[in-house]
Amino acid sequence: MRKLFNTMVIVVILGLFTEGCKESIPVEQNDGEKTGPRIVAARILQPVKKIPSLGDLWMSTWAADDKLYVSWGDGTGPGTCYPIPANVPDPDPALVISSCESEPVVFCEDFCGVFDCDGITAYAPCILTQAGLFRLTGPIEEFIGCEQQECIQSIHIPSGIPQFALGADPTQRRGDKPSSLLAIKNRLYWFGHQLMVEPRYGYVAYSEDKGKTWTEVPDSPWTGDSHFRVLMVINMGQDYALNQDGYIYGLGIHGELIWPPAPQQVYLTRVHQDSILRYQSYQYFAGLDKRANPLWSVSQADAVPLAELNTIALGAAMYHPGVEQYVFLAVSNYSEGPALTLYVADQPWGPWKLVQKFDGEIYIPGIIPKDTGARSFYFTAAGGGGVGNTYQLTIAKIEMQVEN
Repeated sequence: MRKLFNTMVIVVILGLFTEGCKESIPVEQNDGEKTGPRIVAARILQPVKKIPSLGDLWMSTWAADDKLYVSWGDGTGPGTCYPIPANVPDPDPALVISSCESEPVVFCEDFCGVFDCDGITAYAPCILTQAGLFRLTGPIEEFIGCEQQECIQSIHIPSGIPQFALGADPTQRRGDKPSSLLAIKNRLYWFGHQLMVEPRYGYVAYSEDKGKTWTEVPDSPWTGDSHFRVLMVINMGQDYALNQDGYIYGLGIHGELIWPPAPQQVYLTRVHQDSILRYQSYQYFAGLDKRANPLWSVSQADAVPLAELNTIALGAAMYHPGVEQYVFLAVSNYSEGPALTLYVADQPWGPWKLVQKFDGEIYIPGIIPKDTGARSFYFTAAGGGGVGNTYQLTIAKIEMQVEN
């Protein structure tokens, strides 16, 4: 979105609502609220880190190879280069930009908001894409950036067809955007949506070669009025190793951003790790039984929103091993005042509790699952005002205050 925009298992048998009948399946018993540290407040640490790059929607996942795989949308990704459509025949190899009025550069105002358009600095060309992926090596704290050839894995995800090309109307081509990423057992999963803002549908794509090529799973059910068109999968450590029940969980909303901006209710789905590519295997949270155990349905129509949880725009979620709780960064406002919001929960189905609203921080956040501290975690900011006030990759850290 431009300029902005997961103890022991005790098995019980619960009813699973389906169309016209109930199906019994085993689910985990809820042992109630945990008695560990209680998160009572949070703050954004200074300074923040701005990485030379162009784009937004910096969602990430931590893979078995110890690399952090990071997405972006509508930009050129990491590197100091100017954006061109995919099929420009003879781009200037060293373009000097003095102003957007004098140079025909795609996304020029965004570019000049990040880099120096001083009429002196020269930039090499690079391809503008609707959706790309790069990988980050080493500690987050030490990352200062990388050039395109060093870290970009792929662009034009998942189809390989560029939205931005000379002679082509970009509104008539796919405008895919990343919703979230997940790495499990040397496979990368891309949860995407098409188009931006209020997408037509959401889908799953996967890569077997570290994100160099992608295969989209066809016949997605997350279309029309589905609450899962934008799916924010909950990361759980490196290679999903912190997960204990074999399922992945995802928070769903129906739009990347509703316009005019309005709060969206958040829904929950899960699927076993072995069945991520089978849409028919997804189960949807249908409320709690009398013992506060979650009910799951194979029908989206049975899904109910998570109590006390909402977001205006795409956010990000993670299980934090230090505090042994789930954290979700949401966007609760899109004007002035507090916007970026931190929620926490003991279980993916809640209850979710609002911990902190960060004054003046308005952007789409992405939680980084790598290099978490005992009470802290890194996150990315995409556009907007506050921490990330330009159209580039911005990395900051949130420190949580806890009480035992």
